[in-house]
Amino acid sequence: MFIELVRVAIGALVVNRLRTILTMLGIVIGTGAVIAMVGLGKGAEQQVLEQIAEQGGARMLYMSPDFRRAGLAWVPKFQFTLDDVRALKTGLPRADAVLVMSGTTVDVRYRGTNFAINVIGTTPDYYKAFPGYQLTAGRFLMWEDNEERRPVAVLCADAMKNLSGSPHMIGDEIRIRGNRFTVVGVLDPAGRKYGWNLDDDILVPVEALQTRGVSRPEGLVIQVVAKTTADLEPLAQEVRTVFRHAHNIRPGSPDPVWINSWGGWQEARKQTAATFGLMLAAIAAVSLVVGGIGVMNIMLVSVTERTQEIGIRKALGAKRTSILVQFLLESAALCLIGGLLGIAAGAGSAKFLGEAYQWNIIVTREAIVLAVASSLIVGVASGLYPAIRAAWRDPVEALRYE
Repeated sequence: MFIELVRVAIGALVVNRLRTILTMLGIVIGTGAVIAMVGLGKGAEQQVLEQIAEQGGARMLYMSPDFRRAGLAWVPKFQFTLDDVRALKTGLPRADAVLVMSGTTVDVRYRGTNFAINVIGTTPDYYKAFPGYQLTAGRFLMWEDNEERRPVAVLCADAMKNLSGSPHMIGDEIRIRGNRFTVVGVLDPAGRKYGWNLDDDILVPVEALQTRGVSRPEGLVIQVVAKTTADLEPLAQEVRTVFRHAHNIRPGSPDPVWINSWGGWQEARKQTAATFGLMLAAIAAVSLVVGGIGVMNIMLVSVTERTQEIGIRKALGAKRTSILVQFLLESAALCLIGGLLGIAAGAGSAKFLGEAYQWNIIVTREAIVLAVASSLIVGVASGLYPAIRAAWRDPVEALRYE
């Protein structure tokens, strides 16, 4: 019985080929748009996860001093110092690196050439926080350079090109705001990390930079890198404890520092990408709903056109359930076939857009299952009212209908 109803439903769709194709087109467009938009959102989310994995940013804590009100402005209650750095280095067993930066853009002179370059005072932990640096020549900064305040410098790739264009600068002197620094290392291109171009800088020992007046003592930026992401929360608490002890903060008083997780920021980016994907999918789903309305309209027309057929079938003993199922099957088949074609169209569109615009688009099994389920739901929902109208037609009135 059910197979017969399926055969009749498919036959009714085949009889009106052009109308079936045009009605199905709305479902194809709607389903394809859902597939492509969900893939775009999933790709954006995956890209963020890859950035976290590649850059190690999920293990980083960023610190800022607490603020106080000064008139109409808010100012830091204190400034980070090198003593704070030393306290963190000895008091954080869960830390993989304590990143120290004191940067300023100044004119750097080399053999008659002047160029404005960002000079960063830091420590060897800089290379742990920003993995990917490789030496072209010479060596990295060492802890002894800071302890002895040696005037040495390591040139990143673009900084070296701006000054000389040649990596053969080891042992040469450059002048940073009138101070002589000896080049001890030149680095290969490292690209961008955390949105920061790592090739523009000159790296020098932070203590050498500050004692020579190139940067202000209060200009320190401190970040801490955990050994694992599981260590982030315990490490943050250790940082607070170190600062409370170093600055003699009494129990019950607010913490002297604010601590933000870089991984938390990346998680926010991930959630934003996921929300963006859902918004795109919701917008695309409107097309699917519009297609469903078209299906309902056509099914109502079909019920009206086949009124006498419905009356004859009822007069021959067909039950209301059979009439209802027949029209529901027609609607569901229309949407299911349109949905399958839409999946192919959406996957093809996603591949084309990804290659043409270098977008990261991922078509997942979940998206395909969602598209098929949505098509069936739209088909049943769109055909339900016309099917009920058909099933409850009075057979006498139906036979008299012209």
